[in-house]
Amino acid sequence: MPMAEAILSLEMDSKSHKALQESIQELMDNLDETIEESELDVILATLEYGWDELPDPESQWEEYDEEDWMLFDELQKARLNVLKRQGREDEFLQLAQKADPHRYVLELLQLGQVDEAIEASQKLRYDSEMLSVAQKLHEAGKLDEAIALAERGLDMKGNAVYELATWLAPLEESQGRKEMALLAYRSAFDAHPAIELYRHIKRLSGSNWENLRPALLKKAREMHYSDILVDIHLEENEWDEAIKIAENDFGSFHLLEKVADAVIPHRPDWVIRVAIKQAESLIAQTQSKLYPVAARWLEHAKKAYHHKGQAAEWKTYIDSLRVVYARRPALQKAIEKL
Repeated sequence: MPMAEAILSLEMDSKSHKALQESIQELMDNLDETIEESELDVILATLEYGWDELPDPESQWEEYDEEDWMLFDELQKARLNVLKRQGREDEFLQLAQKADPHRYVLELLQLGQVDEAIEASQKLRYDSEMLSVAQKLHEAGKLDEAIALAERGLDMKGNAVYELATWLAPLEESQGRKEMALLAYRSAFDAHPAIELYRHIKRLSGSNWENLRPALLKKAREMHYSDILVDIHLEENEWDEAIKIAENDFGSFHLLEKVADAVIPHRPDWVIRVAIKQAESLIAQTQSKLYPVAARWLEHAKKAYHHKGQAAEWKTYIDSLRVVYARRPALQKAIEKL
């Protein structure tokens, strides 16, 4: 919003303001294809309202569209930026308290007015705002207040729930509040399943683990997090379940290779079968850029053969492969160390 802020910084009488508005409007008519529409709207709103009182959302909400209110918010942000840059602290606080509670609280904290900031934080509207303020309160030594605010944000289940929950959970645990820590980790997992969160939930759930685990698996399935499902099954030594997911996740060769590497000591026959199939499929495409990947698959097969004590069988296979493709020097180079 640089142009809007520049306009707000000007001191003009009404005649000069009108002339500027007309000049910029004419300019915008010619340049509107090269300027973001949202930026253009803010500039025009700045010319129309300047520092005048904006419509009141409490009493005039129905009189304007949602886009208008978003535009007014942008104009208020521009005004705050100008006031901040000009060092007009009292005016900044007065406007921020009304127009941007989050910015108001952060400014109070920066000024060292911690108690006032805590009181003002009750008017925060979004979980992302509550997280940033909670972090500042924690830095200011107000741990209980930080946790309370973060818990409030967690209840909202908003767009920042993952970030908020992963920040809150260790704090709750450090205070011996295992149930709240577990709730936070669950909220984070529900938003973005991850193996680390799964481990935390398992560690904290105690005797209730068998009841919680199916819900975690269900959530990961519903969100199509095949990678995390595989991680979970590998974590629990459930080799066949991991294999089934990897085989059914068509196109995810990364996942298939991840499982193959993990189950060599447990399902070597499957690894040999899958690894050789993948390698030979890549080699058949006669693209030299694929040969290193094929060699990597053959390395998995080699490990599985050796795990079974079948080094001789592996040597027979790889020697025959070298003979079949003797006229492919790029492939020979890729597999020379196998």
